[in-house]
Amino acid sequence: MRGNHEEKLIAWRTDPSVPLGKIHLEVALSLREVDWTLLHTAPYWFDLPEHGARIIHAGLLPGLPIEKQDPQTLLHIRSVSVKTVNVRDARGSAKKA
Repeated sequence: MRGNHEEKLIAWRTDPSVPLGKIHLEVALSLREVDWTLLHTAPYWFDLPEHGARIIHAGLLPGLPIEKQDPQTLLHIRSVSVKTVNVRDARGSAKKA
C-alpha cells in the first residue's frame, strides 16, 4: 500500500532535486526496477471485504467517497475537526483542506 514514504521516494525518482534524508536516499539507491514498479503501482487503499474493512495509510475525510478523496489526504491526514480539516502536505506543513 502506498504511504507518504513511498510517495517521497516516487517524487525523488521523478525529480532527483527533491530532497531526501540519508535513510530515504539509501533506500532509493538500493531499489531495483521491480521495486520501483511495485511502488508506482501500489494502491492508496486496500479493501478486505471478508472482514468489512478498508486499509488506508493515514485516513480520509468523513462523508466523501473514497474515489473522490485527494491522494494527499489519504497519505497525510492527521485529524479532522468540526471547524477545519488538518492535512499535512508532503513537507509536513499543515494546510487546510
